[in-house]
Amino acid sequence: MGNNHTRREFLLTAGAVGAALGSAAVLVGCSIPLDPSYIKRQGTGERVGNTGGNLRFSMRYPFSFDPFFVRELSGIQIAGLLFDPLVRYDPRKGEVVAAAAQSWTVSDDGTIFRFRLAEGRTFHNGEPVTAADFKYAWERICAPTAENAVGVGVSYSVSYLGVIAGAKAFMAGEAKEISGLRAVTERQLEVILEEPHFEFLKTLGYPGLAPVPASEVQGKPDLYFYKPIGNGPFRLSNAWGAGDPGLLKLERFESYLGEAPPLKSVEFVFFADDTTSSGNASGGDISGSG
Repeated sequence: MGNNHTRREFLLTAGAVGAALGSAAVLVGCSIPLDPSYIKRQGTGERVGNTGGNLRFSMRYPFSFDPFFVRELSGIQIAGLLFDPLVRYDPRKGEVVAAAAQSWTVSDDGTIFRFRLAEGRTFHNGEPVTAADFKYAWERICAPTAENAVGVGVSYSVSYLGVIAGAKAFMAGEAKEISGLRAVTERQLEVILEEPHFEFLKTLGYPGLAPVPASEVQGKPDLYFYKPIGNGPFRLSNAWGAGDPGLLKLERFESYLGEAPPLKSVEFVFFADDTTSSGNASGGDISGSG
């Protein structure tokens, strides 16, 4: 995947990722603006406070929302609600803002990034989010074998990580780990690039580069494919495909320590293609389509 494609894909998803946290952004491909303090009811402009509410949203079937498999827009949007990567891109400010990382430094030559993770953050299963979880997730993406792929080939997210020192050797099976990726402490992650990369920090906001808990993936990747455990503001209410495969419900993760989303839950109604879409899906406080 070339750099132009990478930039385009990142910019397409930036609005969806920002909206997941309630920042002033617009979900890509939909007409529903989300804001930290209110959500406009579609068609009325009425403001809804942070007391909760439900959004029912129709979209094409995603391939998956496990970060390893994130590839098309619908899967990216859902993953952006379930997972917190290190940073996010705020289109309102035009800059990178904190997410799972509370702060970071960049060396003068632009090749060494040191991230300090936000304190107290957990996955939806209660396990703490650590630097080792990011290392595990990124090496899972770059692994030379397809054991994590549930019968599918290389992760689309691999194109973001090839600039890290030692990543190419690891992908080729010539190294046991990515040498430029170190979990220094539980809350300190160091990333060393082969050479400066102008947009590297921005690309780390891609949901496919979020952490995953090894305990939930190892030995049962097929289960994680349908019900990934994330660290974001929403969690899955049900495994995808359990009951109605055309409906997925996310509920607010009440233990989330980032900016609380203004919605209590989000429901996704899936359709196979544009010809089977009935437009906006009704129900709940707000409805929309994308």
